[in-house]
Amino acid sequence: MVANIIFLLIKDKNVVKYINLSLLAPSKGLLNHKEDMMRYYETVYILSPDLSQDEKSTIMNRLRSIIQKNGKIIKEEDWGKKRLAYQIKHKDYGNYVYMVYNASEDTVHKLEQEMNLQSDVLRFLSVKLENIEPFISKEEVASETTAES
Repeated sequence: MVANIIFLLIKDKNVVKYINLSLLAPSKGLLNHKEDMMRYYETVYILSPDLSQDEKSTIMNRLRSIIQKNGKIIKEEDWGKKRLAYQIKHKDYGNYVYMVYNASEDTVHKLEQEMNLQSDVLRFLSVKLENIEPFISKEEVASETTAES
């Protein structure tokens, strides 16, 4: 059910015009405009140290595919097994994975939902980036500017 939002233009205590705001964006609605905005994010997640290399790559591929459906991965690094500052789920170590990507807010929510469902993901943190330049090499910046021209 789509709710109709009506905006009243009032001038000198008289109603001048009614505008049905839901008609402005009928396909997605006015309130869902953030879904289309592509932004840069970085995510670090920690996988269980007990995983085999195949299990680890399966989880990484599943998370990677969520981003690649509606976005682009800029950088992905496997930082390897590191000691945790404190125990998480009775584990002293974890496998760290770092990603920088361009995606919509909806895609980030889907990624986080999937990580919540995975029992082998100990922790994760996603942050919206304001400046992407430190993550892109000079060659990539040059190729993107020539492609846009």
